[in-house]
Amino acid sequence: MRKRIRPEEKFIKSVVDTYFTFIEFVENPGKSGYMAVLCKVKPESKDLVKAKLLDSWIKVDKDLTKVRNRMRRIMGFYEDY
Repeated sequence: MRKRIRPEEKFIKSVVDTYFTFIEFVENPGKSGYMAVLCKVKPESKDLVKAKLLDSWIKVDKDLTKVRNRMRRIMGFYEDY
């Protein structure tokens, strides 16, 4: 018998998968072939693209931290008992 996946679990799994795919892309865009295309178009922009990706990564981490804190507040993690 297969376990039914709740919508919340499915959403969390999709967020985690997307986040790790994004991190993998930031760390190694050549694996997906993106850096090769960018290098052919503008060879001098290689470092600039990497810097923009790292800035985006920082913004994503900040947004996820806000969401995590909001979820914990809703679930009562910060309440004193």
